[in-house]
Amino acid sequence: MARVRERAPGVWEVTVSLGRDPATGRYRQRSETVRTGATKRHTAPRLPRAVEAVVHRLEAEADDTKGGGSHSSVRFLLDRYLTHQEARGRAAKTVHEYRRIADDLCKIDLGAGRLFGQIPLDRLTSIDLDDLQLRLAERGLSDTTRHHYAALTSQALNQAVRWEWLDRNVADNSEKPSPRGVEREPPTPDQVLALVRACEKEHPDLASLIMVSALTGCRRGEICALRWCDVDLDRAQLTVAGAISDLPDAKGGPRRKDTKTHRRRRLALDELTVAILTRQRQRAVDRCRLADVELASDAYVWSQDIDHSTFWRPGRVTNSFRAARTDAGLGDVRLQDLRHWAATHLLGSGVDVKTAAARLGHSPEVLLNRYAARIPARDQAAADVLGALLAGW
Repeated sequence: MARVRERAPGVWEVTVSLGRDPATGRYRQRSETVRTGATKRHTAPRLPRAVEAVVHRLEAEADDTKGGGSHSSVRFLLDRYLTHQEARGRAAKTVHEYRRIADDLCKIDLGAGRLFGQIPLDRLTSIDLDDLQLRLAERGLSDTTRHHYAALTSQALNQAVRWEWLDRNVADNSEKPSPRGVEREPPTPDQVLALVRACEKEHPDLASLIMVSALTGCRRGEICALRWCDVDLDRAQLTVAGAISDLPDAKGGPRRKDTKTHRRRRLALDELTVAILTRQRQRAVDRCRLADVELASDAYVWSQDIDHSTFWRPGRVTNSFRAARTDAGLGDVRLQDLRHWAATHLLGSGVDVKTAAARLGHSPEVLLNRYAARIPARDQAAADVLGALLAGW
């Protein structure tokens, strides 16, 4: 039975129970807000017609979805599939992005008020999926983005087949857009230095962060998570032990988590990086002195607080970087490109793939697939080898 309440004049909330989730054992519910346009609270004994219609629809959907199976809706499958993926340990950020895509998918109208998320699985056809792609294309979404939408739908339907909810995956016969990767050139050394010079006077912390990001190839979240106990200036070493995620924790803010590979890695530091971190540490000590405290061993290298007790939020780092990028006249350089810069120059300078991959926290295969094609010097060397073999012609 639905629970209905008028949250404000003309604004109603309808909630139905979906029963206990077999995957997690938790009780689930679905809510929907209905706006009737009324300016005064409802006093009649009968609910407004628009609210009644939503009550009847949600109760019908709840009956179909409580036990799963072929009669459950596309929305229920997507939600159940993502809960299953989360329980299997899929990265929280990936699940978060998938849920955003799933929510968007379920709201798409395929015509005549027929929402994609409300379609029962046993009535879903390949034509529906093709119509879905047409609606996404009409919204101006790129082929790559539409490919992500199609991939999530297909993966969820494959899971429905494995759960024996369906006999086949109708997505196998639908048209899928091909992703079109965009080749981005890493910034030049001069561009990296221009970024640093654009902010070193007004924002020395950002300048040091940009330099250390480029010199170590660390991810943004890894840089934000660095503590002084992770840095050994005497031995010229740095340990990447965690990362900061933009996804909210229980208190609603960013949270600390493991690295992307769930492994710690130790990096050797060159003299320039040691000098930069030494100056950064002195700035941290000076700030703590103003607050009449000592710099703690677990204080963060880059922090939003005078005592360096909290990390610099990744979103704030990106916003500051964009401002510096604008000041330097480099409108197309991203913070992530500093990591690309490190990878391509490591490989282009002859550093072996295994060492470069370990330094960047990648597998050798991923490193080669992602960055090897961006090294023109190596391509020229390959051409010279072949040319030398037939030079006597």
